Amino acid sequence: AAAAAATAAAAAGARSVRAATSSASSSSGFGAETLDLSYAVLDDAAERMSRDLTPRDLWTFGGWRRPLHLERRVVFGKDIAAWIARDEKTTRAFSSLFPDADSRVSDDAKIVSIASRMCELGLVVSADGSRALDERVVRDEDGAGSIPFRLADHAAAPSAFPKAKPPAALNARRRFRGPARDAREVAADLRLRILKLHDSFLSENGSFVDYAGMRDSDAFREYLRAAESLQTVSLQALTKDEKTAFFVNLYNALVVHVTVVAGPPHNGVWGFFDRLSYFDRHAYEVEGVTYTCDDIEHGCLRGNQPSAASIGAIVGFPKLSRGPFANPNDPRRRNAIVPFDPRVHFALNCGAKSCPPIRLYDGDNLETQLAAAAAAFVESETSVGEFGEDGVVVNASKIVGDWYKWDFGLDDAARVAALAAYAGEETPLGLELARAAQTPGVVIATREYDWDLNGTA
Repeated sequence: AAAAAATAAAAAGARSVRAATSSASSSSGFGAETLDLSYAVLDDAAERMSRDLTPRDLWTFGGWRRPLHLERRVVFGKDIAAWIARDEKTTRAFSSLFPDADSRVSDDAKIVSIASRMCELGLVVSADGSRALDERVVRDEDGAGSIPFRLADHAAAPSAFPKAKPPAALNARRRFRGPARDAREVAADLRLRILKLHDSFLSENGSFVDYAGMRDSDAFREYLRAAESLQTVSLQALTKDEKTAFFVNLYNALVVHVTVVAGPPHNGVWGFFDRLSYFDRHAYEVEGVTYTCDDIEHGCLRGNQPSAASIGAIVGFPKLSRGPFANPNDPRRRNAIVPFDPRVHFALNCGAKSCPPIRLYDGDNLETQLAAAAAAFVESETSVGEFGEDGVVVNASKIVGDWYKWDFGLDDAARVAALAAYAGEETPLGLELARAAQTPGVVIATREYDWDLNGTA
């Protein structure tokens, strides 16, 4: 009975706190600025909490259909409550922001109010989405303190091989709190911020990136905040060229983001396996759904085609495999660009030295920009061997001659003809390639791909 009375008192106190804080916006002393300050205080608290509390993977009962379920990167509710209780910075800020409520309620009620507000703001979430961080959790009644919760900072933190992908997207560490913005406005804003990063940390030819310098820069922090607006943007009003430019820029930005915060894929014995999962391990949230690098490249920019690592592509019949948006109800299908332009391969930079250089693209000038990117890449990565009785060998990138050869033609002659068109048939290399495409027995030999990082991490 005493415990029940204490719980009831704590609940009443928490209701008093919520009443005081909810009326804050209408009272002269607690307007929107106070609520924004409240967010700033709790945002800071959540970040510090994530550094102090170590997340764990926890097997939980998921119902009869899924008896065992692995909840990743969780902490116990009682540990969150204990952290708040001993964090004087947060409790002092609470007392300063809401002095009327602070004078009337118990310490447990204050903890519940702070924790509840953090949940409302998405800084802390129930692992299964159905539990509240309430008085029972704070008091650890009947084991309620062991209910798992997930901190937003833990959920969006990058993961290293061989760990599984994070539960949340990289740009979803914080909920976007502003109004939904027009896609063209968001795209233009992100382009400007990316351009600012390029000016400071990208070499003039786009082939070298100072990831280490970018990591601690104000420009990168500004870009991270701007990327949160992708969560609520709608892409439906974009033209095909605008959408293509949007996803090319998004892919390149996501790769840079991942490399800055997580580092490049491993080299050595695990390098192959790390690269296989690297581009499907991290994501951005766009329109409320997640897009990994693989989703952007193969699902959007290649019209929902299977990747080069799919079983079908490996055995020479890519159509045996399905694209990343295999589910017919997948909302991302509406952003699959069909027919796709194979020249996008020359615009995507995966962070390796053999990748095309990083450039910015826009829908109004996309044709000119893709033509220039294709011509530059073919010029730097392609050469024609000696013509002989048995034909001729054209040396080209693995992008054209191996991994994505089906995107450039059904056989090597067609692929060499495509390279000639990209190089410009009036150029010396273009003329040679056009001649090679007409030569019986023409074959493509691929160069070794340099996976070393295109910068300093």
